Amino acid sequence: LAASASAATLGQCQEHKRRGRLPEAKSCWQGLTSSRDAAVQAEAYWALGDFKTANERFRSAVASKPKDPAVRVRWGRMFFERGQREDAGTLYEEALEIEKDFPPALIGMAYLASSGFESKAVEMAEKALEKDGKLFEAREMLARFALEEYNEKRAVEEADKALAISPEAMNALIVRATVDWLNGKPGTEWIARLEKINP
Repeated sequence: LAASASAATLGQCQEHKRRGRLPEAKSCWQGLTSSRDAAVQAEAYWALGDFKTANERFRSAVASKPKDPAVRVRWGRMFFERGQREDAGTLYEEALEIEKDFPPALIGMAYLASSGFESKAVEMAEKALEKDGKLFEAREMLARFALEEYNEKRAVEEADKALAISPEAMNALIVRATVDWLNGKPGTEWIARLEKINP
């Protein structure tokens, strides 16, 4: 019960941030630093910019949940955001050893491959979708890759698939607005939807 309450609170903090309610998000994260779950503490310290403590808490979380691939993926994502790509890759690979084709780890690998190995990134994102068809983040990635390849038709298709799963998929909305701009349209509908999420 405590774990699910923590998870719900984690989601609330992320929702505050996503909607641009930064003081509420900060207060929410600060509250989670005293969670009994080291993984939740790690997420909170990461969000607050205390990467040293977040790293220590992730290490504790992995020690207490050695067979949980999700903790390794989140730790890897923090390293990736900090530019520590090798460390991120190691953690994603460890997660995939624990659970073969674990979708969040495949998404992590796709992000790693996306700078320079687009075809590998696409392959990873598609593999993640095979395991979890509701993974809108993978659709958003495919939409972005398609846009970078000037394949507007595929970009729109993938963005629309992401939005069918999650109507507030912000990166998919950005892709749709970008395609409109590239075609001389104002993209008003997509901008309005983005502003509704985060004014």
